[in-house]
Amino acid sequence: MPHTATRAQLRGDGVDESRITIKFECPLCGSEDIDLPDDFSDDSIATCANPNCGAQFGRWVDIKERAKRVVAEALRKQKHRQG
Repeated sequence: MPHTATRAQLRGDGVDESRITIKFECPLCGSEDIDLPDDFSDDSIATCANPNCGAQFGRWVDIKERAKRVVAEALRKQKHRQG
């Protein structure tokens, strides 16, 4: 039975004029990879890809929404720095 992680860590790692990098990190093992079923949908449960961990992070749609918020915050910070 997989562990349940309350939240996968998502952060904007790098911002330049053409790209924002979002970095995922499992709070239990530190893995940077997410595993999804081959036929995944927004309701699929994302898990840690580390075979020794397998923590569940919740629905793919929720992870995507959090990633969008991370991007928006990274853009706000970039705009503020350019001020």
